[in-house]
Amino acid sequence: MAFSIIGLGLNPPEDITLRGLNLIKKAKKVYLESYTNKLQAGLDKLNKAFSKEIILISRQLLEETETLVREARELNVALLVLGDPLLATTHFELLLRMKQAKIKVNVIHNASINEAILDTGLQGYKFGRTVSLPHEKASSPYDYIQKNKAAGLHTLLLLDVERPGFDYMTIKQAVIRLQELEAKKKQKLITNSSLLIGCSALGSPRQILFAGTPAELIEQEFGAPPHCLIIPGELHFLETEAISLLKH
Repeated sequence: MAFSIIGLGLNPPEDITLRGLNLIKKAKKVYLESYTNKLQAGLDKLNKAFSKEIILISRQLLEETETLVREARELNVALLVLGDPLLATTHFELLLRMKQAKIKVNVIHNASINEAILDTGLQGYKFGRTVSLPHEKASSPYDYIQKNKAAGLHTLLLLDVERPGFDYMTIKQAVIRLQELEAKKKQKLITNSSLLIGCSALGSPRQILFAGTPAELIEQEFGAPPHCLIIPGELHFLETEAISLLKH
């Protein structure tokens, strides 16, 4: 028997690979993990597209791993993940447990946010450390952005997901949080004239890319999450030209 972890890409079900689709068809049990990213298509749409009953898996069940390992000893099990399956450390830990149990593992990669942000015109090799911005008021994101900026690198800022007590963080909320951190740190990392890029629903037909000042991003309508934010570092002239097209 085997365990397959399958990336759905950014706009499922259309973005599924042929190899991933074949493994889904062979699986006796198919789970979907959607707490690390927002499923834009409805679950019913995936059920119909894949001709399978897809079970939403809880974070607790995924992190405990024992149930999935036990099932994969007896059945072909598939875990569907939005984007690429190995961006979250939880998923890699699960694969380690499967391999330790001598269970065959299939990993099907797919497009992720790391590729989709290149639609902005920024060059991929010029991105530094990816930074998560949590709902809780931590100061470490500011420090990581500052280190990237000092090296001339761009920063992809991942906004926190929906969880008990919190909705998905929006670009407006993220910009306000950065302004609060700036008021505390006073390092002129985020000023009134800073250039930021807001991204919404990357990889989908309703994708929105907008470049502007903090005040302009706060006023811009980005639609429903998922959202992310990019803080550019030093810009090549081609990047500057590309970003100019994102200013409406």
